[in-house]
Amino acid sequence: MNEKLDDYLQRCTLAATDQTMLDELSRQMDKAVPEITKNIRQREELAAELRFAASKPSQSRNNNQD
Repeated sequence: MNEKLDDYLQRCTLAATDQTMLDELSRQMDKAVPEITKNIRQREELAAELRFAASKPSQSRNNNQD
């Protein structure tokens, strides 16, 4: 680990936390992560469709070449 970071962490005092707060944050993450992964998959699919469409010659370019 970076020496400066290690020194900083050694000087820090532990923060007291409430277990219910941690449990609530965990529940919120459990809800958020599936939605985030779904959005990422949808964007990846859209990007793939756009790449595929861009790689195909358009109809107007074909007509201009004739």
